[in-house]
Amino acid sequence: MSGRLITGWLAQGFGWQIALGGIGVMSLVIAVGLGVLLPPARRFTPTPLRH
Repeated sequence: MSGRLITGWLAQGFGWQIALGGIGVMSLVIAVGLGVLLPPARRFTPTPLRH
């Protein structure tokens, strides 16, 4: 929902290109924040893919 609201506000004030750029920046900030704040996985052992 916040993506729609923020995009609407940015598009109304600055245009749709800025609105899409704002959503991209917001997504990047959230992704980096999750990568920094989430603890490392415990008891995870990757297994090779078999076809």
